[in-house]
Amino acid sequence: MSSHSHRLQTALVQGASRGIGFEFVRQLLFEHRVPTVFASCRNPSTATQLQQLQQEVRAMHTQHSQSQSLHILRIDLDEEQSMSDSAEHTKQALDACGCHLQLLINAAGVLHQSDIGMQPERSLAMVDEQWL
Repeated sequence: MSSHSHRLQTALVQGASRGIGFEFVRQLLFEHRVPTVFASCRNPSTATQLQQLQQEVRAMHTQHSQSQSLHILRIDLDEEQSMSDSAEHTKQALDACGCHLQLLINAAGVLHQSDIGMQPERSLAMVDEQWL
């Protein structure tokens, strides 16, 4: 069996709109050349970096005939329908390429609750043990 047959074909990154999640998406697409990447976030309409990355991937596909795709999914844990819709979109895309999901990276952060003093961590030093 050739090493090419073991190549990563599909990945899903949760929490991909910015920070480490966005960088995982970028690395999977441009460094590892993963053909199908799904990137989820709560609000794709405000994920401008992710939208720009999707445009770059589409332009590369058109210019260089590379068959890569970036699917931006809306997943909001407070809205069951967003999860169902994203699951269906992912299933259809995977069925179309005859693939299955090979890698899941969860880089999604926990929402903060300012009324009880829980704020988003911006560094490791800010992680409060009681919230783990």
